[in-house]
Amino acid sequence: MEAFNYPIYGSQWHPEKNPYEWGKTAGVPNEAINHSPDAIAIATYTADFFVQQARMNGNKFSDYKEEDGALISNYAPSKTTGSFMETYFFSTSFTN
Repeated sequence: MEAFNYPIYGSQWHPEKNPYEWGKTAGVPNEAINHSPDAIAIATYTADFFVQQARMNGNKFSDYKEEDGALISNYAPSKTTGSFMETYFFSTSFTN
């Protein structure tokens, strides 16, 4: 999906899975993920395009301390069961 007049895009797949998700349980792949060169090339193209679009945004943190406080690495993921290996749970509001 792509907006006509705005830099808004959507996808119905997870391009990060092709090059990076290789999980196995007892030697059996967790999911049937295509790891072919073509699948990885498309995933890489999609990631590069997304990063280039994000770089056009001029928003910035006012200083290093504010930026450092907003990093996901300040939060600990929880190991979960089901379709996701780790999940972040936030108990704080992100609104000002």
